[in-house]
Amino acid sequence: MVRAIRRLPDYRRWPVGMRCGLAVAIVLATALLRLLLPVMGLPYLIFIPVLMVAGFMLGFGPGALATSSPCWWRASSSSANPTALS
Repeated sequence: MVRAIRRLPDYRRWPVGMRCGLAVAIVLATALLRLLLPVMGLPYLIFIPVLMVAGFMLGFGPGALATSSPCWWRASSSSANPTALS
């Protein structure tokens, strides 16, 4: 496992803008996946591993941006339909 992690490219050497863009792209891809899959019980549980990987691989700043991205998505989707709970 440790060897596999060491073989991954060092994304933390990339410019901050590229890392933040990658973090937002990963979250948007996960949101699209969440919309395509049927919701069973905990609709936002799919974001937890994605956010952990984004924080670990991309650093603190992009990880924090990725963590706040689902909050923006939730706020924008709930304002359109205030009675929707999931």
